[in-house]
Amino acid sequence: MTSESKVIDVVQQHLDKAKWIVSRSAISEGWFTVQKMDYHHLENFEGQTFDGIYTMGTFVQDTDPEAVLAGFFHELRPGGRLSLLKVLFRSMRKINEVAAMPTNSTSHPGVFQHMVEDAGFTMMWFGTIQTTYAQ
Repeated sequence: MTSESKVIDVVQQHLDKAKWIVSRSAISEGWFTVQKMDYHHLENFEGQTFDGIYTMGTFVQDTDPEAVLAGFFHELRPGGRLSLLKVLFRSMRKINEVAAMPTNSTSHPGVFQHMVEDAGFTMMWFGTIQTTYAQ
């Protein structure tokens, strides 16, 4: 069985760093592909493409979080996992004033859980870590 991971980002600097890290690692050639792509638009994939999708602190910057979650759900195979890492800050109001995080301003306890469940995912909780499964 072969594994492949696709790394996508809209920021060229992040892509360059990801390529640099992959090129200097002991990871097998072709195991990671790095490409510029906006996860608001995953139409280039066939659907049920991935076993897992992981975001790192980007979900609060989404301009259309419901569409993003629907796209994630479409792209995950049945039983696939979605991990949304949300960075917690002390002063979210200040962050919202100076940063481009439109979804962050609507964030309150439970709102992301409802968005994820409305997109079709089943939530599983493990302490402070949550794992979300596509059905």
